[in-house]
Amino acid sequence: IFHPNMGKIVAIDGSVYVAEEIVFHTPAEHKINGQQSDMEMQVIHYGRSKGDIAKQIVLSVLFKSSPGHYNKFLDKIDFFNLPNPIDKMIELQHDFFIPSVFLDSDEDDILSMEPFSFYNYKGSLTAPPCTERTTYYVTADPVPLSNTVIQLFKEALNKPVIVAKDEDGNVKS
Repeated sequence: IFHPNMGKIVAIDGSVYVAEEIVFHTPAEHKINGQQSDMEMQVIHYGRSKGDIAKQIVLSVLFKSSPGHYNKFLDKIDFFNLPNPIDKMIELQHDFFIPSVFLDSDEDDILSMEPFSFYNYKGSLTAPPCTERTTYYVTADPVPLSNTVIQLFKEALNKPVIVAKDEDGNVKS
């Protein structure tokens, strides 16, 4: 998901980072205590203040499969109509609020944030150009999410296998 401004983070030192990109991974890229979660959502914030232009902050939310759990944030994305390697772009039909990722679909809108914990480390982006000077915040406890939703994301993220056939219909190697 790309947008020029999906919110911002202001660091303790006053540095401003603007969220411009959301990336999904199935399974998750991060492991906690050797356990890999079923899915990960990375909200990538790019530095905007002087001296921070080449820096990023990535907020990584881990998800674990849990029957019957749907997510208020992911519901707004319309996970039944996700972009995929063939249809690479879709227009989002609903506005969304990134912190709602911590709420089940049946919970009321956010009036105040519940406490939650993150692990923090410095590293680099995991996709080209693999920019260093990246700070990660990874949720300490994975958010429960229905396996159906996780499977839909897996299918959307899978690259299709293209099979070449000759004029007789035989598969070329």
